[in-house]
Amino acid sequence: MDEQLHQPQHENETVDDAMDEHLRKYCQELVMARDLLEQEESRKISQTLELEQDQKERDKIQKEKYEVERKFQQQKEDLERKIREDKVEAEKKLTTIDARINKRRADCVYREMAIVQLRSRARTSGLNVRRHILSKERI
Repeated sequence: MDEQLHQPQHENETVDDAMDEHLRKYCQELVMARDLLEQEESRKISQTLELEQDQKERDKIQKEKYEVERKFQQQKEDLERKIREDKVEAEKKLTTIDARINKRRADCVYREMAIVQLRSRARTSGLNVRRHILSKERI
């Protein structure tokens, strides 16, 4: 009878051992699954941080690009304004120079007419003087 009592106990021990082994394997699988999950979460966190860093860098570069474009546009507008101002100033100078040239041309024409008149008077006067002299000599 002892054997009969002992045998079920032995069978119970075998069942307990099998359950313990099954539970041990199940726990090992759970631990491995937890480790894999932690690794994936860690990768996800790393990727999220990298993504945030990339986004910050992109935003920084975008801001720099905007600033460069804004400065370029401002410089372009400043240069265009300066060119317009220089053009207006050059036109004023050209107008002043053209007026001076026209005045000098008019003065030259006036002087030329005065010279022609003086020559004409001189000829006339010279002829009159010669006539006067010749008329006195004849007398």
